Amino acid sequence: MTFTPVVNSSPTTKTRTLVSAYVNGATNGGTAFSVLGSTTLQSANRILSILPYPSITLNQPLTICPTAGAAQVTDPTCFGGLGSADITLTPAPSPLGGTYSVDGGAGGSYTANPFTVSGLSQGGHTIAVTNGTCPPIDVTLNVGGPSAPPPPPSLACYETASFNSTTCQWDVTGTMPAMPTLACYETASFNNSTCSWDVTGSMPAAPTGLACYETASFNNTTCVWDITGSMPAMPNLACYETASFNSTTCQWDVTGSMPAMPTLACYETASFNNNTCQWDVTGSMPAMPTLACYQTASFNSTTCQWDVTGTQPAMPTLACYETASFNNNTCSWDVTGSMPAMPTLACYQTASFNSTTCQWDVTGTQPAMPTLACYETASFNNNTCSWDVTGSMPAMPTLACYETASFNSTTCQWDVTGSMPAMPTLACYETASFNGTTCQWDVTGSMPAMPTLACYETASFNTTTCQWDVTGSCQLCQPWLVMKQLLSMVQHVSGM
Repeated sequence: MTFTPVVNSSPTTKTRTLVSAYVNGATNGGTAFSVLGSTTLQSANRILSILPYPSITLNQPLTICPTAGAAQVTDPTCFGGLGSADITLTPAPSPLGGTYSVDGGAGGSYTANPFTVSGLSQGGHTIAVTNGTCPPIDVTLNVGGPSAPPPPPSLACYETASFNSTTCQWDVTGTMPAMPTLACYETASFNNSTCSWDVTGSMPAAPTGLACYETASFNNTTCVWDITGSMPAMPNLACYETASFNSTTCQWDVTGSMPAMPTLACYETASFNNNTCQWDVTGSMPAMPTLACYQTASFNSTTCQWDVTGTQPAMPTLACYETASFNNNTCSWDVTGSMPAMPTLACYQTASFNSTTCQWDVTGTQPAMPTLACYETASFNNNTCSWDVTGSMPAMPTLACYETASFNSTTCQWDVTGSMPAMPTLACYETASFNGTTCQWDVTGSMPAMPTLACYETASFNTTTCQWDVTGSCQLCQPWLVMKQLLSMVQHVSGM
């Protein structure tokens, strides 16, 4: 394929490309067509005038087709085995890879050169090889190897042999038939002609002339007939019986019959006495039962008992406290018992006899005890049929002027409340005493009089010492005092 630039007519700045190519496998020639590079539409010149439209392959790879093939055969080492062949194609195909078939049947694929074809039986084969689009080629070959198996081994009549092309040996199968189980009188030998066991020997004849009670069984251990059985024992015979052995029935025939049982009374029983060969009758009539004064008895042969008739006179109606016992001497009922004595009653009770419980029913209840003060007690008076209440309230205690009293029904005592007024605060020169009349504290005492003070002195009452403390002094007044003292002395002297 060639590409030739072509100047576009309009616009002149654009070019078109003229493509020349071989189409549809042609080796020369071609139809040129153009594509305008500046447009999105194809030029009309691009449409090929060849119909149908050709296919164009650009840069198609080079194909090398093989034209011949050679086979390198590996023969089997054993008759009936499989060989193989290495197939080499010339020239070497490109691209490499294809398929092959063996004798027009199944095959496989290959990807190498040479490649191996396995599993080929002995004889000629045609390997058809294809490689892509190349024409197929046939490769003929011949697989050799041994033409026959080795001679088979000698076989017993019960054996068969088959040649194993894998192990290249004869496989022998089959086992001798098992010897049959033999009776003690038999022997066995294997017959290779018939390929079976020949058994000879026969059982000894069974004995004859057996009694009816005898049987014969062949003993495989001793290989003789064992005769078993013994005559049945003669049965035990009654005194009136006789026995004879019957070979036909193989049993004892017993004849004779027991004498007839005598007629018995209902209370009698009979047992046959084999010693005397007679019936022994035992039993006696039951003794008549003891009868009450009102009963009679007669013997009943059907029930074999005494029938007692007569009934006791009916028991009289009894009070609940009475009992009755039948007196067989008088043939009547003796009634005993008396009504229970009436119980002692309280003043508030009444009694009536209850025939159902056979007791006195006592009714009435004691009057309820009155409500009592804590200091009171009550006792029931059966004479007056009422409660007697005694006891009086405790006397009120003497009270101080500041106390009050109230009676406590719970503690049954007087509760005293109130306390003496607190003593007032006293000055050091005062005393206090409680006045039971006014119920107050009387305070007495007065402060000591303040002493006469000099002009320079002051006084303050000391509540601790309860005295007046005088303080103060005058320095200017001292000469005057001296003079005063001197004057006083002078006056004193003058007076003398």
